[in-house]
Amino acid sequence: PDDRPRVMLDLGCHAGHGRHRNMSDALLWLDRWNASGSLVVGVDAVEDFAQDLQHRFDHAWPYSSLRHVEKRALFVAVHHTDGESLELPGMQAVTCCAGKWCPWRKQEERGDSDHYCRITRQRLGMSPSALPLPPSSHDAFYSLMASRLAPSNATKPPSSSRLARPRYPVPSLRAYTIWKQHLRSRRIDFLKVDIDTSWHTTGLAALVRARAFAVLVIEIDGSWNAWPWWSGRAAMVRAGMANVSQADQLLWLGARHGYRGFLKVPCCPKHGPSKHGGNVGTRYLPITPLSSPFEPTGISAMTMGSIQDLLLMDAADRESVATVQRLGDAGCWTTNCCSKHWKRGPC
Repeated sequence: PDDRPRVMLDLGCHAGHGRHRNMSDALLWLDRWNASGSLVVGVDAVEDFAQDLQHRFDHAWPYSSLRHVEKRALFVAVHHTDGESLELPGMQAVTCCAGKWCPWRKQEERGDSDHYCRITRQRLGMSPSALPLPPSSHDAFYSLMASRLAPSNATKPPSSSRLARPRYPVPSLRAYTIWKQHLRSRRIDFLKVDIDTSWHTTGLAALVRARAFAVLVIEIDGSWNAWPWWSGRAAMVRAGMANVSQADQLLWLGARHGYRGFLKVPCCPKHGPSKHGGNVGTRYLPITPLSSPFEPTGISAMTMGSIQDLLLMDAADRESVATVQRLGDAGCWTTNCCSKHWKRGPC
């Protein structure tokens, strides 16, 4: 950390499901980079999750004390168009926060009701929290869901009204528009994207062309099919491009505009299980050549057999690029490892 003002954009600012459930990446960033004049913006397509992040920005220590840092959370769907009203699955918030498998009821019984599902559970009448409830754009949605979850309905056969699909409209903005309007075109030091959709549908390409960020971390999940468009696979095979994945397209575009690409890969950590839980470390494998022509990798969640992160870094910042590789390599065994402390795993 230093005294230089920094900018972070968190697309998909939902807090984590793991051990640190209230910690979104935006908050983790602020733990280390909070110099005067900094700007942090979180974006989520679930209104309650965006409001929860704003609550933590404004009222949770130590983030509430950072009055010299601009902290904003936006309720918007990142899309390739601006100003549309998209129908997104609001059921995600309900199943995540009110499902039978959720841990929140027991946590609330222990007296801890301020968690990232607090707002949703308050709207459904399931939370004992007395914290203020922010207004919702989806009162009708939550009224319907609360009636479906009411104990009196648990044994009733489903009626047509209970089976009706509840509407959850979300306004859309391109990633580029968010940068121009809400970050005032300031260069982004760290851009995180985890929104369960392909990069093609986010308006991210314009940010790459504008060289608007120094570091991008984006999740490659099942929405990134092995080919850019399934309907176009036959044509790509005929053109000798069957191995070009959506990740390859992003890597190629990044390379054209001065970014070097890396794939985050799991490894056996040298120093034992991390303080965040688990016994898997990570390294960054360079997959964009420095000088030779870019060759397709075919990387996708399908071909890798798992969800992993792709990293783009400004190639002009050679010191940071080298540091990321050095730190990853220093924390990992370079060959497969097996001991009583760690399971055998790839390095």
